[in-house]
Amino acid sequence: MTHQAKFAISGLRGVWGDTLNEEISRTHIEAFAIFLQKQGAKKILLGRDSRKSGSIIKDIAIDILTKAGFEVTYVEIVPTPTIIFLIRSTPFDGGIMITASHNPPEYNGIKFFTKKAFYIDEQELSEIKTYVGSKPEQKDGGSVAENLDLDITHVEHVLNNINTKVIQDRKFKIVIDTINGAGYKLGPMLLERLGADVTVINGTPDGNFAHMPEPLAQNLSGLAAKVKEVGADIGFAEDPDADRLVLCDEKGVIIFEEYTLALAIESVLNKTPGDIVTNLSTSNTSEDLVKSFGYKNYRTKVGEGNVVEGIIEHHAVIGGEGSGGVIYPKMNLCRDSITGMALILEFLATSDKTISELVSSLLHYDLIKTKMPFDGDVNEAIDKIIKEFPDGTANKEDGIRIDFPDSSWVQMRSSNTEPIIRIWAEARTKERAGELIDRATKQVTK
Repeated sequence: MTHQAKFAISGLRGVWGDTLNEEISRTHIEAFAIFLQKQGAKKILLGRDSRKSGSIIKDIAIDILTKAGFEVTYVEIVPTPTIIFLIRSTPFDGGIMITASHNPPEYNGIKFFTKKAFYIDEQELSEIKTYVGSKPEQKDGGSVAENLDLDITHVEHVLNNINTKVIQDRKFKIVIDTINGAGYKLGPMLLERLGADVTVINGTPDGNFAHMPEPLAQNLSGLAAKVKEVGADIGFAEDPDADRLVLCDEKGVIIFEEYTLALAIESVLNKTPGDIVTNLSTSNTSEDLVKSFGYKNYRTKVGEGNVVEGIIEHHAVIGGEGSGGVIYPKMNLCRDSITGMALILEFLATSDKTISELVSSLLHYDLIKTKMPFDGDVNEAIDKIIKEFPDGTANKEDGIRIDFPDSSWVQMRSSNTEPIIRIWAEARTKERAGELIDRATKQVTK
């Protein structure tokens, strides 16, 4: 094996057949089962995205959980945010989602959720790691039942928390790319319930991703072409587990993923003023936006669970991650593409503008995102970067982020899900952002 599977608060993730296999899946699900037993859990929710190895891991999970005495409800192929919503709104004591989210097709993974419908936190992760290699106690009373309609309550909840009439009256024409993933059912269902004329591309949940799974502009040419072909008002792209959302404007231009969150924030602040929470890698566009409303942006470490904790702590009205992850606690306390679509359509319907006009009204920065394999000493790299930029303000909460007086910043951090480091820089101009990237990269590669 080249690397070990990554096991962090966002779950276990690796390349199927290499760093993640049946044995590694089993030992980690067994460890989580021990944790659940100690919590006194009984009812467990289980779902997966459409990756082909998902059914293998699902069978392993059912075998372990039923023998350990749990009542398992299997909801088949559903979005990760749906699993989280159902744990919170239905009497489940925890859950497992089998997905590698936006990672390439050869990956798979397992996300673990507690009774509170949160990702496991750092303390719980440390505890679960101590159980890896141990077996859960075998108990009677285990069972498994399929419920393939439970997921619809997620869409109904979102519709109940939005001005559906103003959207329905606009009769939007919309294209959605569900990448043959977990959003194949609920995304189109939401849009149809909102009165839209919906064109679905890549809507078969067979795990044959029609393009690279990360919803970035270079991977979404099919969506852009279809929006232009049918004359749609907007296009939506989800990742394989449908927690991230990227937009395409009416001209067939893929909108930078950071602006998904900014537009959702503006949609909420227009009706519910308050503070927001974003992670330390999110564009200053969202920060400038909330400041223009007279409220504050609190920053957290990268990781959905960290942002959720920040939203709760600061009683924020909305938050999220700039990668297209909208977290609106009134609808769902996690990144949720279904929530994101509803909020952006509400904004579009009430604004009387096109989506390209809404985007152009945001304060724009140039944000350059790079990544590279790295097996050196991260702390040593952090020290070198701090010395390289003595004119900036250093924040070591998540790797290293250095902010400068001209509103530019550079950040270097280890990935939570891959054996890489990420170096990002943002500035008013592409030249300034590129200069920051080059200087930071040279320190890391020395």
